Amino acid sequence: MENPKFEDGSIYQFQRSGRVSSGAKVYLANGCYVCHTQLIRPTYAGTELWRDDWAGEKENEERGDTRRETNLFDFSGEEFAQIGLMRLGPDLSNVGLRIKHYAKKKGISSEEWAYRYLLNPRADIAKSWSKCSVPISLFRSAKNDEKANVFLNQKGERVTPRFQAKVLVDYLLSLKKDNEVPSEMNYKR
Repeated sequence: MENPKFEDGSIYQFQRSGRVSSGAKVYLANGCYVCHTQLIRPTYAGTELWRDDWAGEKENEERGDTRRETNLFDFSGEEFAQIGLMRLGPDLSNVGLRIKHYAKKKGISSEEWAYRYLLNPRADIAKSWSKCSVPISLFRSAKNDEKANVFLNQKGERVTPRFQAKVLVDYLLSLKKDNEVPSEMNYKR
């Protein structure tokens, strides 16, 4: 299939690289795709464009309405298109956008919010129903002199993220399928 083109002739191609690609492998290895999808359903299958920050942002300050359906090219360059098996947990297509909003409300960085969530998905009263497993192997005990990226786990022990947790967080924060697509691929317009 040929990559679609914008009106100016440039080619649409969404790419990920480096730590984000490594994070996709950690996501896969931990089985996150079993419970989470990364697929904004097409309109004929029950549109999800109306859900806040689910399919993009309704009122992005710079670009206006960025909501759109997932398309084949969102997965170009990936070894495995992580569309998921079932939705036991929320769709993660635009979780990077949602994390940004959650973190802003708490007054912390997006990375810190994501690490805290990975350590204890049920800590937030709004998410107390979560069935998300805690990937404890992604964290190690923090040394006494360590200060950066040190968190308390569910047992109250000081822990810090391993490389795998860092790249997984980079991957999750990159999940923002709100980039502009050629008009022939944007069915909401």
